[in-house]
Amino acid sequence: MKRLFVTVITLTLLFSCLAASGCGDKKEENSEAIGIVAKFMEANMSGDADAVWELLMKSDLENVTDRKPLVEGASEVIESWTVGAETTENGKTKVAVTFTNPEASQTITFNVVLVKEGGKLKVSMGETEASLTEAVQRLMDPQEDV
Repeated sequence: MKRLFVTVITLTLLFSCLAASGCGDKKEENSEAIGIVAKFMEANMSGDADAVWELLMKSDLENVTDRKPLVEGASEVIESWTVGAETTENGKTKVAVTFTNPEASQTITFNVVLVKEGGKLKVSMGETEASLTEAVQRLMDPQEDV
């Protein structure tokens, strides 16, 4: 009886994972974008400027002479983070990232924006910063209920 129970639980978990992840090419695209964003966030949190550099669009790096400021302070303002859903619109892939700021005890959700460059998805630093700025602004200036 115990073996049957374990088998049923295992199959249920397996089917749940398959249903949640989708199938076919879309799954692979989702996995690629979400994987890139996870690497981007991990590199930021660990202070690995070289890894962040490799994930950014070349056009965003033209005027950057020092890599270290790309990651400075991230671990001080982010307590925990999660990578969420992915959307694609107008050739740009957006992956939601939610993080908690320990000082303000607030949760902020923004999009890391990826675009194809040289056949690979790369993080658009400018568009990602704009999304983060907008998210922080919404948090600081909440709209009044109408």
